[in-house]
Amino acid sequence: MVDEVRAAAAGGMPLRPEVAVVLALALPCRLASRVAPSRDARHAAKDRMQRAIADASLAPDVARSLDQIVSAVAEIVAAMRSSG
Repeated sequence: MVDEVRAAAAGGMPLRPEVAVVLALALPCRLASRVAPSRDARHAAKDRMQRAIADASLAPDVARSLDQIVSAVAEIVAAMRSSG
């Protein structure tokens, strides 16, 4: 799975919605450096992830849940960074 996420982050393959979700969770958790080592690669991966999730035919409730999960993870990471 990590290899698939890494390839998707690099743009080396089509981005499946499931992989986009894993990538979405990896980016704010500082795991992005494992799948996209450079800052430019992380920015490109984030753009690809957002497009893949937006283009996926997810039920509205699922899409809303994914947005909430990604936001919650980002908030937790931000709080951890600010606490030292």
